[in-house]
Amino acid sequence: WVPQIVTTPDGGAWVFFTAQIRGQDGNTNRRLFASRFDPELRVWLPARAMGSNATQFGATAAVDSQGVVHLVFSNRAGDSSEAWSQLVYQQFVNDSWTDPVPVAPHLDAGHQMLASLTIDEHDGLHVVWRDQRFVTPEARAMLATNADLLSSDLVEGEWTEPAQINIRQAPDINPGWPHLVADGDRLVVVWSIYRGSTAEEMKSAVRVEWSSRPLDASSGWSAPQTLYEREGGDAGGRLIDLASDPRGGVVVVYGLFNRGQNDLMLQRLDVGKNAWTESVMIARGDFGYLPIVTIAGDGTIYAVFNNGRNRDVDIGGLIADPSGKSPG
Repeated sequence: WVPQIVTTPDGGAWVFFTAQIRGQDGNTNRRLFASRFDPELRVWLPARAMGSNATQFGATAAVDSQGVVHLVFSNRAGDSSEAWSQLVYQQFVNDSWTDPVPVAPHLDAGHQMLASLTIDEHDGLHVVWRDQRFVTPEARAMLATNADLLSSDLVEGEWTEPAQINIRQAPDINPGWPHLVADGDRLVVVWSIYRGSTAEEMKSAVRVEWSSRPLDASSGWSAPQTLYEREGGDAGGRLIDLASDPRGGVVVVYGLFNRGQNDLMLQRLDVGKNAWTESVMIARGDFGYLPIVTIAGDGTIYAVFNNGRNRDVDIGGLIADPSGKSPG
């Protein structure tokens, strides 16, 4: 799982990562750890384990204007097949972490995972994740990927009733890897669609979809639309990232991998628009995997990514102009 890092108004930062402690008796469970960068000492403080004593993964975090750190992750009580991963929420306030509380508990939720948390300009929290409450018990037990995408908002300290985002078209068509951002008075989410029932079939997404919803939930999520479809090779999953522009609008960066080459593409969704701009190729080569995109106050687009594959990997990066039309 890719580590998550957030910065705080005091010049500090937090990093969240899943790791195993290696001891003489072997490795421990996969625990979620948190470490803080102290802006006065200018060092990373020792990491501490979060959640239960079992398995945690899929951390996603946000920081509000008061410097409160909000954290959502999947917490699994045990390693047996009967142990489901539950989505939980914590916050770091007054120099301590609150106890983890469930976000959307349900007897049929199954594995809750792949959460994406965002915060709006009013410090409102919103989260999307994958959940199995709407599939059959047989499908739930067969694969964790047999699931749907749900969303919830934190209102007056309570998470709202989950709302379904995707539309299930067939039992073997499932969503995954959602990315959520706040864009002014709306939320925008993109996710990957997989088809099949085996790991090999679901190695790559068949397409990427998106939807939006008013920030105040005065209406529900719009009908999912296709952002792009795969035409051979690999797409979706961890080959995509989404960021909001401080000036308004949203930028998506994604890789299209085919025949040993990865095309890194960029598209914008401008303020008030319901259609993305035409895709622009900003880089091409054996790189662009696991892209992360962020946007400066003047709209300048920064993307960093894995350069190379397997164990021969370093980090690459590029800068694109605010229009998103330059190759960088």
